[in-house]
Amino acid sequence: MLGLAFISRATGLSNTLTINCEQGGTATITLTAADTGQVSRGDNALITANNCADGNDTANGAINLTFDNITGTPSSTSAWGAGMTVRFTNFSYDEGDEANTANGALTLVYNQTARRTATFSLTGPTVQLLSVEDGDVTDRRLTGFNTSGSLNGDVLTYRTSFVLAGEDLPRLGDGPYTVATTTDFIQQEGSNPNAGVLTVTASDRSSLTLTTLSEENVSLALDDNGDGVADLSTTTTWDTLEDQL
Repeated sequence: MLGLAFISRATGLSNTLTINCEQGGTATITLTAADTGQVSRGDNALITANNCADGNDTANGAINLTFDNITGTPSSTSAWGAGMTVRFTNFSYDEGDEANTANGALTLVYNQTARRTATFSLTGPTVQLLSVEDGDVTDRRLTGFNTSGSLNGDVLTYRTSFVLAGEDLPRLGDGPYTVATTTDFIQQEGSNPNAGVLTVTASDRSSLTLTTLSEENVSLALDDNGDGVADLSTTTTWDTLEDQL
């Protein structure tokens, strides 16, 4: 509620508010808006956390949100569109037993033509994700990240592609790894996908292909030598696969 009241006062200029966090530290919000009546291109919100503690969780670093484009009037039924870039600068979230740090930027574009009829995309040139859990460090970098899709009623269709590099990665040949959807994923709201194929290819051309068989089952095929023929395959369930990821 405090944030909403603060936004309503930001008209045609920058406003800064510092909030004391529940268990110590602060969060500073700087808002720049051209008009309180609507969100406009270039409107910006900068959130900076300084040892902001809530229970066992502590946040540090900055998140910068910038609106790139707005068309129409946002609602659940009208035609409208928006673009927003979210930039992370050494933004860390420490949950006690696990700490995650993000650097980089992602741009979200959403266009709706009618109720529950829309297209979307999420892209980013480079995003670094650093995770520390029980002393183990996982450093992963995504480049050329691109996820896009559409919503039609309760049916979601989507695809993704990116290059994954870094340390302590799952072993499949040699990294970096190219991840690409070769057949769009399709799923009903509240269910697992019922269609879709995704392939992870290592730099030595070995690959792992995930193929959707049904809302319950998925197959995994390993091409160990890069000749285009599966050397090992198995069938498992979506629930089992999600538990292992």
